[in-house]
Amino acid sequence: MQYFKPQPENLSVGDCMPFFHDGIFHLFYLLDEDHHHKNDGLGGHIWEHASTSDLRNWIQHPSAVLYDLPDEASICTGSVFHNAGVYYAFYSTRYFDRRGEILSCSASSDCTLFRKTDKPLIAGFDKSGYSRKDFRDSVVFHNGEDNSFHMLATSAWEKAEALPGYNGCLAHLVSDDFKKWTPLEPFFIPGYETLPECPDIFQWNKWHYLLFSIKGVTHYRMARNWNGPWLKPPHDTLDGLMARVFKTAPFTGNRRLAVAFVPTVKGDSLAYAGRAVFRELLQYPDGTLGTCFPAEMQPEDKETAQLSTIPPSGFNLNAESSMQIAELKGIPDNAHISMRIKPAADTYCLKLGLRGETPVDGGIISFYPKDKIIIFQDKVLAKSLLDNIIVRVDAVEDISQDFILDIYLYEDVIDICVNGRQCLLNCLEKRTGGNLFLMVHCGSTIFDEINVAKSDL
Repeated sequence: MQYFKPQPENLSVGDCMPFFHDGIFHLFYLLDEDHHHKNDGLGGHIWEHASTSDLRNWIQHPSAVLYDLPDEASICTGSVFHNAGVYYAFYSTRYFDRRGEILSCSASSDCTLFRKTDKPLIAGFDKSGYSRKDFRDSVVFHNGEDNSFHMLATSAWEKAEALPGYNGCLAHLVSDDFKKWTPLEPFFIPGYETLPECPDIFQWNKWHYLLFSIKGVTHYRMARNWNGPWLKPPHDTLDGLMARVFKTAPFTGNRRLAVAFVPTVKGDSLAYAGRAVFRELLQYPDGTLGTCFPAEMQPEDKETAQLSTIPPSGFNLNAESSMQIAELKGIPDNAHISMRIKPAADTYCLKLGLRGETPVDGGIISFYPKDKIIIFQDKVLAKSLLDNIIVRVDAVEDISQDFILDIYLYEDVIDICVNGRQCLLNCLEKRTGGNLFLMVHCGSTIFDEINVAKSDL
């Protein structure tokens, strides 16, 4: 399921909704047809479902939630929650008459066949202060402190007169019986000029976490209890904008997995939906989070690739006031590349070029050791000056000293991980150049322990 995309070509993976219960990890996801254009732009989405106990062997189940009533146009993102022997799928429904996004629910006794329950679920919504246009991405949790069930959803708080243009929020609903949901004032207003989408909330060891996505990029906050205060860590994103709207679920052994979708690159723009991408979350002593590749789900190394000569001591590139470049030829289309990178203290920038025949016609991963920034830019798309094609992460402590870099190339995906604790993904359309370029700009860096293996899923 790592980098999974359904067939035929016009089908894609949209928002992902992982769930774990009784030793089984379930992936529910929006099945997208035609990149959100189906049903007059309303999406035409349904929930698909796959499950596993070991992350290696997956069972593909029948569609979990369908739009099967005459006026339904799309089943939106939500979440699954187990209570008193019943599995509940919470989501919003879009209707052809565009009446807004209406909170809905389906229930199942086996987490496979879901049947719709009565609607509407919200009492007093008209007086709630929340936007009817936007009310989706529901997620449920149980607060043991007040013994109530709570629901968060993407919306806008229309009573926020002091925050014009910044009133996107996570709506807050509460229930004592799991049937009637009463809206409260917003749970969280992050203060961005767009809605916080696809929220996720969970407790892991002694910390509570709140995830939300801004323009597809997943951010997180930390707290000691369900009521906050929700603190912003120094580095508050899980990946860049090409791994969109992560949601999480636990896994066996006190592990936690996050799943997102990779948008489809079409010419000089990005289209909704594409592939699934999995991450394993890492929790550090201070409660902050990192990401790594789930070991069970990465492509297998098949054989060592035959490359142009690599010096026994690696490449030592020195460029005091300019740029120096080394080239490796013969990189397979699907490959696992690993290396140790040793930047000198004065190095301004080091770069890797992939999927190009020259250093400037593929993807370029730039590491800025002093600024602790990684930028992953597609040089071809950059000619269109679309800033949103540039992928970056900040506050990456590891790149200011020796670090291990792992790279997986799989079809159009380039997926990297620094020291097994910070991932960043990009996607290049229809470029399969077989060269790897190592570059240093204003400084010196050693690239050694370079290994390239053909890989396969």
